[in-house]
Amino acid sequence: MPIRGEHLDERMRYEGRAGREEGDCPRCFLHRGTVRCEDCLGREILCRGCSVVAHAHLPLHRVQEWNGEFFSPISLHTLGLRVQLGENHDPGSMCMWGHALNTDFWVLHTNGMHHVAVTSCGCTQTVDEHPLDVYRQLLRIGWYPATSLEPKTCATFEVMKLFHLLSLQAKISHYDFYKTLQYHTDNTGTVNLPHRYRAFFIIARKWRHETMVKRGGRAYNPSEDRVEKTSPGELAVLCRACPVPGFNLPDDWRSAPKDQTFLYALTLCVDACFRFKNRLHSSDAKDPTLGPGWSYMIDHGPYHEHVKKWVNQEEMSTCAGFAAIHLANLKGMKGHRTSGVGGVCCTRHDTWRPNGIGDLQKGERYCNIDWILTCSIMNFGLLLLIISYDIMCQWLVNFWRRMHDLPEYLRPNLGPENVQGKIPKFHFDAHDRKNHAQYSFNYTKGAGTTEGEGIERNWGVVKPGVGQTVEMGPGARKDVLDDFFGYSNYRKTVDLGRS
Repeated sequence: MPIRGEHLDERMRYEGRAGREEGDCPRCFLHRGTVRCEDCLGREILCRGCSVVAHAHLPLHRVQEWNGEFFSPISLHTLGLRVQLGENHDPGSMCMWGHALNTDFWVLHTNGMHHVAVTSCGCTQTVDEHPLDVYRQLLRIGWYPATSLEPKTCATFEVMKLFHLLSLQAKISHYDFYKTLQYHTDNTGTVNLPHRYRAFFIIARKWRHETMVKRGGRAYNPSEDRVEKTSPGELAVLCRACPVPGFNLPDDWRSAPKDQTFLYALTLCVDACFRFKNRLHSSDAKDPTLGPGWSYMIDHGPYHEHVKKWVNQEEMSTCAGFAAIHLANLKGMKGHRTSGVGGVCCTRHDTWRPNGIGDLQKGERYCNIDWILTCSIMNFGLLLLIISYDIMCQWLVNFWRRMHDLPEYLRPNLGPENVQGKIPKFHFDAHDRKNHAQYSFNYTKGAGTTEGEGIERNWGVVKPGVGQTVEMGPGARKDVLDDFFGYSNYRKTVDLGRS
């Protein structure tokens, strides 16, 4: 680095007065210039009064004050800046009918935590009208409150968008992100910052859920109960390449010759992942999911009632040497609510199916997988379904008999002649070869080079983030996992054109 010294000189100059002599404020010329902003371009050194005026619409900028030897942090709140809510007030003016919010009001932003003085707006259009609720006034300036009743913690839309993307792409946890904001505000431990992690967690959970609902199109429904009437799986990002009648198939697809029906087959892969454990914290009653069955995780209410009927289900294999079978009768792990999850995705495009993820309690049992699979193919409208599963030779034997144990609305609207069971190619060698040719993709008409292992790749995309869900309550965990699976599908969708 031949110019390392010059870089260090410029960095030190930037942190100091940058060649500016001590003198009057360059705006009013009435007072000494002592305050500069770390976030404004140019970093002018203004007096206290001019700094407040300059930041009337920038209350979350970080400022420093010159003490004669160096710049030390100071807040705009300390300098006298007050934020007036409402849309009809000029900068610096206060609403005569407003009231000051909690004096311990803090806002989380991309550049740290800010102590802010806030006044609500009490203006109304008519005498009989009530002022707009404070939480709505905060939302209208892009500050998301942790509660609708006397809030004292907000997070800006900007910081929530940043956290949301980092959570999905980098799999950063709520705690690590919050601590980053805290250390960005003060990394010395000499400033006594309030503990607002719980408030941030609540905001983040609501932000995830509302973002999924918004992107699912429910915000455009004019009815008051538009969110509550969300259908199962409606918020999931669908695979754009899988055949869907009325969406991407020709009108005459049902009359295709028999030797071309494979063109309109749906190929799915089923598997379980035991990294998605969850400890026994809280309960469904205390911590319910915000969108039960609305996207990828199934509605666990009726699912758990079904699983309870098969607590002692015995499922032993005659196909030696395959480890998944031995997991079938595992006892519940001590201190854990779930031992993992079962999942379904399309094996050609590696996209998670709506209502295609469900918790496992005692390993990879038929009663779990049956329910999860049938949830993922509700309203199936094609003529051929190909299913890839690493224990297909065992699972398919009594599949149609077990379908009678499911509720009628979950029973597939097709027969055995419309379903083909296959074993993924990588797992095939772990099975006995006797009578297994029927499960090979190599002998399946229209399969091409399909290997049936797509779900293994999908687990690899989501698994880096599941560690943060181990200690969560059941509802928070499901909401976060829904978000992870949705982001996986979204990235697959927008990247399809490049692949």
